[in-house]
Amino acid sequence: MGGAHFLKLMQLGDSALPSGGYAFSNGLESAHKSGVVPDAEVFETCLIDQLFQLRMGELPFIHSCYTPATLDEDSFVDLAAYYDAMQLVPAIRRASVVLGRNWLRLMGQFSDSQDVGIYGEWLTQAGLSAHLTPLFGATMRATGLSEEEAKLLFCHQFVRDQVSSAVRLSIVGPMEATRIHRNVLPACDDLMQDTIPYQEASRWLPRWDIAQCQHDQLYTRLFQN
Repeated sequence: MGGAHFLKLMQLGDSALPSGGYAFSNGLESAHKSGVVPDAEVFETCLIDQLFQLRMGELPFIHSCYTPATLDEDSFVDLAAYYDAMQLVPAIRRASVVLGRNWLRLMGQFSDSQDVGIYGEWLTQAGLSAHLTPLFGATMRATGLSEEEAKLLFCHQFVRDQVSSAVRLSIVGPMEATRIHRNVLPACDDLMQDTIPYQEASRWLPRWDIAQCQHDQLYTRLFQN
């Protein structure tokens, strides 16, 4: 890996990236206030569970963006429509669209590829929402990152934002957050194995989905979701 390529990956993984991930907790706030995630020990366990939810529900779409079958407009629109149909939690759905739009604007400035903007145009023409995950996979491929790099970056951004959210919610302290972050890294490596196509994607953490549904009913909220 060349120096410039490595630095590009570091920039995309930086928490200062203005894609808005810092404003969303992926349901952690409602899970914490409802008692699903009461402390650091449970948070670490739930974080690993969520990583495997990524393996089953998110990474298949990124993997499929790197297959020849999604190179054309109709195939990408079908993939995006499938993902859209899986987003049943209102707060998470809204967050996915906000992050997707922000990511598309960001990549339009970050990447030299002329293909980055076409995916947003395809979704607009099809009347579909601009969800983050399909756009992430497609723009990473257009930018020249490998599939493994894209999946690792996606996992890193997720863990980074979850750990940061846990600190801001006072579930863990900064030192404990660093320890947990280190402990879950092996689980990220496991996610790179045997990625399935998006047609086999699924969600298998119903308790977490239920906790996320409660976000809009919180009396006070630090995060948007």
